[in-house]
Order: sequence, then structure tokens, then C-alpha cells
Amino acid sequence: MRILLVGDYPPPYGGIAVHLQQVHRFLRNHGITARVLNIGKGDCADPEVISTRKAWRYAFELSRLSAQGWLAHLHVSGNNSKAWWIVGSVGGFSWRTPPVVTVHSGRCPEFLARNGLRRILARAALSSYGAVVAVSPSIERALAPVYGLELMAEALRQLTPTYPRMGLALFGPGASDESLKERPIYKELAPFLECFGELEHSQALALIQQCDAFVRPTLADGDAISVREALMLGVRCVASDVATRPAQTWVFRTGDAADLASKLREALSSESSSASSPDAGPVLLSIYQQLEANRGCLQRLSNGRSKHSRGETS
Repeated sequence: MRILLVGDYPPPYGGIAVHLQQVHRFLRNHGITARVLNIGKGDCADPEVISTRKAWRYAFELSRLSAQGWLAHLHVSGNNSKAWWIVGSVGGFSWRTPPVVTVHSGRCPEFLARNGLRRILARAALSSYGAVVAVSPSIERALAPVYGLELMAEALRQLTPTYPRMGLALFGPGASDESLKERPIYKELAPFLECFGELEHSQALALIQQCDAFVRPTLADGDAISVREALMLGVRCVASDVATRPAQTWVFRTGDAADLASKLREALSSESSSASSPDAGPVLLSIYQQLEANRGCLQRLSNGRSKHSRGETS
């Protein structure tokens, strides 16, 4: 095992730099080959520490060491744009083993919360990593969620002058007052928010049917059956363009709170109408039947070849 630690290294003796130095010593004391790619301001006399003050040297060393099969572990603050540029640059190289990244700064959630696009880019940069280590629960929450609650909060700010009595009904796993109270956005949303937590399917449909609009502000998504169900119930539906949506959906640009607010205004000022949705059951049954038919053909063909082969041998 060969570990490449990437990050600030003393001097100067900042928090991340000291942590990196301690990890480096730990690995060496346990007989593990470890080097450091120092991207900080200081120089270190240790021959196992490579200082890279210039961009070309940084890129050259990453290229060389990734080709040699080192396992990279990046340490960053996560509280500024440069940190996320580094996350993206390290993850962009072809490592034989996916790299690891530790995000250290307690200000990371605040930095990401200021802009929806920042969160999208941060999560995209992390997608090439084999493991992400968050040093606190708040950092973990800032990096992990995909449901766009902060985005919805910003859209509500823009909509309340027009709709002062607007409320937000939130349901699903993790959508309870207790689980949300620790998030900074909770206090801002609390006057508008009613948390229902995880509901049975019939209860969720009943709740959707009572709403003027169903919103899915996700930053990552699949087909989202809830969108189709809302439309079938005749409820206006606004969703991000991160995935393909049914034609009747008001679609907004992913991560863009202003566009979300704009599409909600359009939806709420329009007449609601129900839309049919294809039943997946018959489609799946047709696929199963076709696969079974193909399997039977292949089986008969295989048996035919087997007999022919034995006939030639005899």
C-alpha cells in the first residue's frame, strides 16, 4: 500500500497542516509507504514531502503519482472556491483506486448554503471519490442532501410578498421537526413549514391532493414517481430539470431559486388539470415475456447444435 496525502503541510502550522502531518507520521510508524503532496505556502525539508507552489508542478506530480498507482487522500477546508477546484482537479486524474477526500472546515456548510450552484458543483466534484470523510455532522449534511430544501427556502423568500399565506408541507424520510432543527435553514423555514415525516403511500397521496402545487426541487433524481402521481391527481407540479419530466410539469433550472420561484408563480396562476401516466406493469410484463421467449429460442438453438455436434463425432 502506498498512500499519497495531498494538502497543506507545516510550516505554517494551521489545523489541516498539523492533521496531515500527524496522519503522515502515523502511516510511517505503521510501516506504510506514504508521501505528501504539499499544496500549502511553506517548504518542508522532509524528502517524502513534495512542495508544489506552481500549478504546472502540481499537475505534473499528480499525473506522475496517479500513473504509479498511489492511493490519494486529499485534505481540504471546503469553505472557498479554491478548495473545491482542488477537489475537482485531484478527482479528475485517472487513479487506479478511487481517491479519498476529507472536508475539514466548519464554515463549509455556510459557504455551500450561499449558492445552489456551489452545492451542485461540490457534489459533482465529489462523485469521482471512493470515500468522503466529513469531520462533523453539519458538513455531512451539507454534502449529502439532494432534495433542495435550501433552494426551496430561497424561492419562498421571493414568493411570500405575492403569497403571504403560503405554507410548505414537507414529508418523507428525515422530514420531521426533530431531524431538521439542527439545520441552519430550519429557523428561516419554520414560519412556513409543516413537517409530516415519513408517510404511508396513501397518506402521501392524500396530502399531495390537498396542495395547490407539488414541488420537487431535487439536485439529483431519477424518474420520480411522485411527480407523475401529483399530475394524475390534478395537482400542479414544479420540478427541477435534473431529470426528464412529464410534459405537463413546470420545469425549472436545477439549483436556480429564482427560476423555481418564477415557475411556481406560473403554475399557481394557471388552471390545474389531471394527466394520465403509463402503467409500468404491462410494459414490464411484455419485457419479461420477450426475455422468456428469447431464452426458449436460445435453449432450442443450443440443443440443436449439441445434437449436431454429437452426430458428427459419432
